[in-house]
Amino acid sequence: MKHVHSQLFDSPALLLSLTACLAMTACGTAPSTGVQLHVQDPAAVAEPSGQNPSNQTPSSQNPSPAERQVDASDAPSHASLDLGFADSGISFGNSKNWSGLRFNYRDRAAQKITGLNLTLWSPQGIGIEEFQGIALGVTPSARSSSGLRAGLVSVVSDTSDGIDVAGLAAVSNGDTMGIRAAGIATVAEGSADGFGFAGIATITKKQSRGLHMAGVATVSEGGMQGIHAAAIATVAGKSMSGLQIGGIAATAKGDISGITAGGIAVISEGDATGLTVGGIVTVAAKSMTGLQLAGLAAVSEGDLAGLTVAGVAVVGERSLTGLHASGIATVSEGPIFGVGVSGLATVSEQSITGIEVAGLSMAAEEGVRGVGVAGLMLSDTKHSSWDVMPRAPDPEGRAISVNRGILIAGLRTDACNVEGVTIAGLVNRSCDFDGVGISALNSVSGMQRGLQVGVVNYAQDLRGVQIGLLNYVPSNPWYLRWMPLVNFRF
Repeated sequence: MKHVHSQLFDSPALLLSLTACLAMTACGTAPSTGVQLHVQDPAAVAEPSGQNPSNQTPSSQNPSPAERQVDASDAPSHASLDLGFADSGISFGNSKNWSGLRFNYRDRAAQKITGLNLTLWSPQGIGIEEFQGIALGVTPSARSSSGLRAGLVSVVSDTSDGIDVAGLAAVSNGDTMGIRAAGIATVAEGSADGFGFAGIATITKKQSRGLHMAGVATVSEGGMQGIHAAAIATVAGKSMSGLQIGGIAATAKGDISGITAGGIAVISEGDATGLTVGGIVTVAAKSMTGLQLAGLAAVSEGDLAGLTVAGVAVVGERSLTGLHASGIATVSEGPIFGVGVSGLATVSEQSITGIEVAGLSMAAEEGVRGVGVAGLMLSDTKHSSWDVMPRAPDPEGRAISVNRGILIAGLRTDACNVEGVTIAGLVNRSCDFDGVGISALNSVSGMQRGLQVGVVNYAQDLRGVQIGLLNYVPSNPWYLRWMPLVNFRF
């Protein structure tokens, strides 16, 4: 081909031959040669004489000059100067089918182009039906594309397989696979598999799989798999799995699994599983399992299990299991199991089982099993007052709670049924007690079994020993009801 090029421009005789050849070609009498001028403009081709199709009127057979001008402007022209043979070689113009090197001002309705395609301006409609190779221009456009395409403004396709690079946007009306990069956005109406990079946003209508990063947001209405990161938000219309990072938020309308981080929030409208990190909050509409970290609050509207740490609150609406720590409160509408630390309060509307420490108070309406330590008060009822009189039955008639293990409070324990050890700085109050109670005042409204040690000890009925300055058992014989130092009954 280099040899043909050299002869074409260095030999005046060959140029004259080419001119004659072109003239003969225009007249339809040129011999076969490697240099051809193709003019494929239906509007410029006259109907053969003697033909009058039934669907045409005589006026349509002889259009006016204005009608011919309109038809010529609407119909695609495939005029080209081709150096080669069998639709391959070098082509200048809007060749319809070509393989090799192709230069064109504007692509329009080309069928199949393979090789290197260079265009100077944006296409009319879909520029090329099927393209394979390397396309360079302002806006390379193809219905089906594979290879490398680079557009100064944009790259457009229905389906794309390969590498697309655009100054502003890489747009696909269907599925894409490969590498796509754009200064503003990459957009896929179908799924996007592979790598996607955009200065503003990567947007996918269906599923997004692979590595996708954007300066503002990565968005997929069909869900995400792989690695997605954005300076502002990572958003999935369904589930997301893998590594997902949002500078402000990472959210999914479905489940979240893997590693998910948001500068402010991680929000799942389904389950959240794995490592979840939110600068302010992590929220799951269903269960949350794994390692959850939040600057303020970790909240699960279902079960919360694993290791959960929050600066302010840990909240599980059904149950809370595992290791948990909060700066202010740990709250569960269901039972709490495991080991936990709260700066102020730990509250369960059912039971607490395991080792639980609260800076101020602890409340479990169905009792504490294990070790419970509270800085001020430990109770099994949220309706309890601070009086020291014998505890009455639950006003709502609920089942008597059972507290087993070691209960420690800086001021007061208020547990209805106790089996174990209670230690309080001021008051131990219970309905029935079986074990060891140590406090300034020990008050049992029912049966005490075991040992009470304090300044004042009270038990309605006694099967054990009281040691204190004053001990009172109303059910004892009158001469043993009030006893100093020691009182006992077996």
